[in-house]
Amino acid sequence: MGLMLGLRIAEGRTNADFAARLRQQGLLCVPAGENVVRFVPPLIIGPTEVDAAAEMVAAACAGWESNSG
Repeated sequence: MGLMLGLRIAEGRTNADFAARLRQQGLLCVPAGENVVRFVPPLIIGPTEVDAAAEMVAAACAGWESNSG
């Protein structure tokens, strides 16, 4: 068993673009399907790492929302 989480990307955007934004924040993920970014953290992930990852996702989203393209 493991932890896997998918984040669906809004229409008109690509998962590869969002994955690149996440990598710029320091978070690794994998594009999956047409509009999903997949996160597969290690089983030993703790609350501190989850909080840090959530902040990176929020920063990537904020940067994307302010960019109209």
